[in-house]
Amino acid sequence: NAWIAAGQLPDGTEITSKIKKRLQMTAKVKNYVITLSQRINQIKSASTTEERKALFETYFDVDNLVDYEIVQMATGDTDGFGKNWQWTTYDGVKWWVNEYDKDMSFGGYFTGMFTKPAPTAGGWMGNNGNHPIGQLVSLYKTEIISRWKYMVDKGIFSVENFLSLFNDWLDRIGTDNFEKEYEKWN
Repeated sequence: NAWIAAGQLPDGTEITSKIKKRLQMTAKVKNYVITLSQRINQIKSASTTEERKALFETYFDVDNLVDYEIVQMATGDTDGFGKNWQWTTYDGVKWWVNEYDKDMSFGGYFTGMFTKPAPTAGGWMGNNGNHPIGQLVSLYKTEIISRWKYMVDKGIFSVENFLSLFNDWLDRIGTDNFEKEYEKWN
C-alpha cells in the first residue's frame, strides 16, 4: 500500500493500474498465507476434541486431506509433506492440499540413484502435530482407516490398478522419451 500511495516501486518504476492490481493481489495472498500459518496453533489450543474438529473443518477440507494422506501412504511417498505439497484456497479461509513432486513414490529417491524400502506397516505418514496432516491423523484416524478400506475393497489401491495406470501413462508417452531423457541427462 505504501508503494501504491507513493505511485512507484522502490526501484522507481511507475505503478500502473496493472502493477497496482498485482500488488493488491500479492498482499491479499500474503495475508491468506499468514493466516494459514496460525491455524494449527488455533486448533491445538481448543479445549475439546469436538472444538478442534470444528475448527479443523472450518479451515481445511477434511475429505481432501484424508485422500491426500492415504495416497501418500499407498504410494509410499515419504516426501509429500512440507516442501512437496501445494495448497489451494478459494476464499482465504478453507484450504485444500494438492499432490506435487512425486519423485519419492514407490521406493524412488529424489536423486534417482537408488530406491528405498517401503514404509513399515502401521505407521502414519506426515503425523507431525505442527502441520495439518498431523492434526488430521490425530482427529480423524477412524475416517482415514475407513477410507483406506474403501479404496482397497474397490480395488483402487491394488498392485493391478497401480500397474494398469502406470502402463496406461507409459503407453501414452512412449519409451522413446526415456532415451531422449537419458541422452540429455546422462
